[in-house]
Formats: sequence, C-alpha cells, structure tokens
Amino acid sequence: VRAIEAADLIIDGMLGIGGRGGLREPYATLAGHASRAIATIVACDLPSGVDADTGVVSGAAVRADVTVTFGTYKPGLFVDPGAEHAGVVELVDIGLGPYLGDPDACLPQAADVDLWIPRARRESNKYRRGVPGVLAGSETFTGAAVLSVGGAVRGGAGMVRFASARHSVELVRHHWPEAVTSVVEDSLSGVGRVNAWVAGPGMGTDERAETLLSEVLSTDLPVLVDADGLTVLTRRRDLLWRSAPTVLTPHAGELARLLGTEADQAEARRLDHV
Repeated sequence: VRAIEAADLIIDGMLGIGGRGGLREPYATLAGHASRAIATIVACDLPSGVDADTGVVSGAAVRADVTVTFGTYKPGLFVDPGAEHAGVVELVDIGLGPYLGDPDACLPQAADVDLWIPRARRESNKYRRGVPGVLAGSETFTGAAVLSVGGAVRGGAGMVRFASARHSVELVRHHWPEAVTSVVEDSLSGVGRVNAWVAGPGMGTDERAETLLSEVLSTDLPVLVDADGLTVLTRRRDLLWRSAPTVLTPHAGELARLLGTEADQAEARRLDHV
C-alpha cells in the first residue's frame, strides 16, 4: 500500500481478458488503493476488474488513465462502465490481424464518419444533398426544437423541413431562417417531402404527440426516435414493427422504461439491455 501511495506511475497487470466476475481479494483492495492514488495509472490490455467483452464492472476495478491494449480492441473498453475505467485507449499491433475473425462490434471514429458523409459537388442542389424532416418541440418545450434543427442544418443537409407547434416554429424561424417550417396540429400532410425523419425531442407525450409520431413511423422512410418520442413508445411499442430503418437513441433511463426495468440495471449491463 505504501508503494502505491508513493508511486508516480502504476502499471496494472493483475488480471487479463479472461477475468470474470470482478476482482477478488487481495486484488480488490489493491485496485481501490491504486484508484485513490495520485499516480498515473497505465493498464495492460484492460483495467483489472473490467469484463473485456461487455464492459461490466462487478465490484472493485482499476480506474486507469491510459489503457494499452494488444492485438485488437476489446468491446469492454468502449462500453460504460468499462470505458470510464479505461481512460485513453491505445492499441499495440502484435501481429494478430491475420488470425482474427470478424469483429463482434464496430466503433466508427471521427475519420470514418467523415468518409461516409457525401461531399457536395458542382451539380449538387438541396434535394440531392438530402432533406431530413424534424418533428420536435411544442408550445411548452422550444429549446429542443431549436437545437434539433440546428444540428440538422450544421450536419450538411441540403434542406431541413421542420414541423411543430406555432411557438416552436416561430423560434426556429428566428434562429434558423434557412429551415422550411410548418405549423402542425394532428397531421403532417402539409410538411412536404423528406428523405428521413427525426422525431421526439421536446414534442411532449400527449395524444397529439402520439398521433404525429404514429404518422412518422407509418412511412417507409428511415426514422430516428429520441427523447419524448421514446416515452411515447413505452406505451406504443407496436409502432416499432416496421421494415424501414429505425434508430432509437435512449439514455439509460429511457431504455429502462422501454424494457420495463431500472436505470441502474441498464447502466451496469448496457450490452445485455441493448
């Protein structure tokens, strides 16, 4: 313990990728002392106490500043709570590439996403660059509307169509005059053609919100559902039975409501709940 308290650098190599079920003594106590020390902590392959496949932390675990992992990345290094214990993750190639199978998961980085985004060309116009529809905000919750439309505009869309209650529409017109806006009550019939929908932020959870979300999900377009839209889905999960691409973006509490469980359980075992 004194050595740990006096150290400038701690290298954690107590447990490898085969460890399961959390740290046992005396390793749990050592991990606790290390995590409270002022030294920089470097973990070998993964922090001891983190499940390499799932990121689950059962009890005590080392909290590293840097994790140097070997051969390939482990899923548990990027899924909380394991990711929080891993710190900055660095990969060292030890020649395993030719012997590895297909990955269990892919984690796109900024450079990957940058390659996926279509580049505007000379002949590009607003329709060729994509037209998302944003169903967000309400008379009560207006900030979500402004932020959602701003994200769509800044994301490179050719044109953004926004549908909401009158007050949210007024604010979006002020902040983002380039967006095409429509005041809607219980139908999206006058919004115009879009290529995909974002639905949910700040739209409320009342009968009107359910009607509009139902209309969006009844289309054959890709739909991303977030925030209040996810709350509506907790009572209308039948709306998810659709063939078009559907993306849900819940935080732990929203996911727990969708699954009928508790938020702390979803946070502790994220991959299981996903």
